[in-house]
Amino acid sequence: MLGFFNFIRQIMMRSAIVAIVILLAAQLAACGQKGPLYLREKPPPGAKPQQEEPYKPKPYPKDASREGAPVEPGRDAAVR
Repeated sequence: MLGFFNFIRQIMMRSAIVAIVILLAAQLAACGQKGPLYLREKPPPGAKPQQEEPYKPKPYPKDASREGAPVEPGRDAAVR
């Protein structure tokens, strides 16, 4: 029975070592970027950032004159 537990312990140790090696390799590979990451103040020539149209709010509708204006639902004609 003791041999079985030693076998399991060996498998767990191998798994841990393999996991550490894989994580270390992934860390070293990373993305290939050299130096610190930063945003350029001026993009390289030929690269134009997308310019979105500025927001234009819709104007309120002009008030109709009180005398020919349709009656709003829920209001009496006398309130006009």
